[in-house]
Amino acid sequence: MKRMMASFLQSFHRLYTSDQLFKKYSGYPATWFFDPSVFYNFIERYEDVSDNLVEASRTESSVIRPLYAWFVSSRAL
Repeated sequence: MKRMMASFLQSFHRLYTSDQLFKKYSGYPATWFFDPSVFYNFIERYEDVSDNLVEASRTESSVIRPLYAWFVSSRAL
């Protein structure tokens, strides 16, 4: 799941930052070549995926560390 989210983020990062680049070089928002609702929905979903990737990593570490500690303590017995 994390690999799929990371792949999505890498693949679509240029599209995500296109609005900033167009505004920087042309003064116009990137929505002139997209339907604005589609573009802004994409921006929101992209941010959701990036937040979920961070949360999945945090959750994984909070689960794996206690399991690893349990595994190490059970082997010591």
